[in-house]
Amino acid sequence: MVFDNAAIDEMARIAVELNEEDNIGARRLRTVVDSILEDINFEAPDFEVKNAYILIGAEYVKERTKHLY
Repeated sequence: MVFDNAAIDEMARIAVELNEEDNIGARRLRTVVDSILEDINFEAPDFEVKNAYILIGAEYVKERTKHLY
């Protein structure tokens, strides 16, 4: 799995924004990352292609974390 730079920036932005309301520090970032990886973690064992990777971008991050707001 590979996160592009925009995805990393978006994850950090979301964690900081959500922490403004209720500051739980780095645990907030973990919540964001868990939300992003939830479906991927369940589906990854079913991938039959070896040496493949999933590219995660900012739009995917936004889509997978919108329920946190």
